[in-house]
Amino acid sequence: MPKLINLLNENRMTLMVALPENDPELAEAAVRGGADALQLHVNVSHFKTFYEEKKSLKQILENTVIPVGIVPGLDVTADKDEMEEMKKIGFDFFNMDMEKVPAFMMELKGISRVLALNERYTLDKLMASDHKADALDAAIISASGKGKDLVVGDLHTMEIVRFLEGDPIMPASFTAECRLCSSIVCPIQASLRSASRSLNTAAWA
Repeated sequence: MPKLINLLNENRMTLMVALPENDPELAEAAVRGGADALQLHVNVSHFKTFYEEKKSLKQILENTVIPVGIVPGLDVTADKDEMEEMKKIGFDFFNMDMEKVPAFMMELKGISRVLALNERYTLDKLMASDHKADALDAAIISASGKGKDLVVGDLHTMEIVRFLEGDPIMPASFTAECRLCSSIVCPIQASLRSASRSLNTAAWA
């Protein structure tokens, strides 16, 4: 079983850091700051294609002992050959929007499948889906709520998702300061760790 899923199953709380750039120095800082796992990106926002980012991705993977995953895109995604190459160089998991993940990705062997719920995903849709995910990224807070306090209602919704699914759930902090502060792990992340312990989940920073 890939390392991330073992980590999620064994730990009451796992801190995962999504890097704002595929930068080896940021990855090193995140690990020093206490990250339990890292997530890198290609084909989204300011991130370039896999082959354009490959040198930095490999350097991070070669110098990191904790699980490292990849967001392979959103509207434009890595193709099958690129995903196989990502497995080969050492990525432990991929994270894709549940509504946009290509069918071939769900058939990949030897890499964990993390699927992201968005704020439009209803509980009815979740109950009706046969997603075959190893873990869920609970990105269920709307854009207007990003950067704001995590409230009891958010935790309650995540707890319901956890109850329905049984898979590890990863709530996000959605806080730019968390991603950019010099120590990587900041007080906002620490409070998220504390608030989320009861869910037996991972928290994104």
